[in-house]
Amino acid sequence: MKRLSASKLFWGVILILAAVILVLDAVGAELGFLNGIPVFRSIIVLLLLSAAVEQLVKREFGGFFFALAFAFIIYEKQIATWLSLEDTNIISDWTVLLVALLLSIGFSLLFKKRTFTFTYNGNKSKHKVAGSYVTNIDCSVFDEMTVNNELGSCEVHFSNVDGYTGNGVLHVNNELGAMKIYVPADWTVTNRIENELGSVKISGSFNSGGKTLIIDGTNELGSVEIVCVQ
Repeated sequence: MKRLSASKLFWGVILILAAVILVLDAVGAELGFLNGIPVFRSIIVLLLLSAAVEQLVKREFGGFFFALAFAFIIYEKQIATWLSLEDTNIISDWTVLLVALLLSIGFSLLFKKRTFTFTYNGNKSKHKVAGSYVTNIDCSVFDEMTVNNELGSCEVHFSNVDGYTGNGVLHVNNELGAMKIYVPADWTVTNRIENELGSVKISGSFNSGGKTLIIDGTNELGSVEIVCVQ
């Protein structure tokens, strides 16, 4: 059975929840804190907040802050009521959008470069890289390596594959990022990655009797794809 991706699961739950709220409102059911609030407007805000979460996972700061900004603009009167403010116009819409723009630019500048740390045959090195990067593993001297990816996009490739003796271990720690690991099709891949609210999948079929590669580690709120290279 094909595993449901985290993104599809997330949006499936959100859309079903939105549909349930619309039906309950239509039949006049009690909606708790939503009573007295335009339900259609609440659905739009729910979708905007959900989109903001997804954009944050992808490290798309512009989409994240602007989704929050539009949600605030739509719900401004309700927020003012909850805060017991006399003036329901808390802040002008243009100011909200300008703040979203400045935050988007600021966070993009701060997080443009990430720290990429790996352990290669016992030696630990650190490299500052851009949001997306590619690293190559020399199989002629590879036995164990660790790749950490945080809020970035990473590709891992293997070179000098004819010199690979097998039983290598690749440790991956992926947090709020996207990682693709390209592995030769004639290897045997053992996937031991612990997945937490993310997506881990294998694309293609590997040789069950080939040289073994073990991939372990953690994936938190990100995506890891192990790609079979023919």
